[in-house]
Amino acid sequence: MSDPLYIDQIQFSDATYEIRDTAARNALSGKEDSSNKVISIDQNSTDDEYPSAKCVYDIVGDIEAALAALI
Repeated sequence: MSDPLYIDQIQFSDATYEIRDTAARNALSGKEDSSNKVISIDQNSTDDEYPSAKCVYDIVGDIEAALAALI
């Protein structure tokens, strides 16, 4: 029978080696939950939703050009 394989540990015969790949763990823990991303904002929008960058740009426009015109 083969040795068991764990998510946080790999067990080989009598020795156990922990996987210490913090970069991979941090990447997974900070992943984007795209199920709440919306492509439009209206009166029915909720606090749990967040707009895509294109959605905001379509609503606000070229804010950098507008600010530059004021200076």
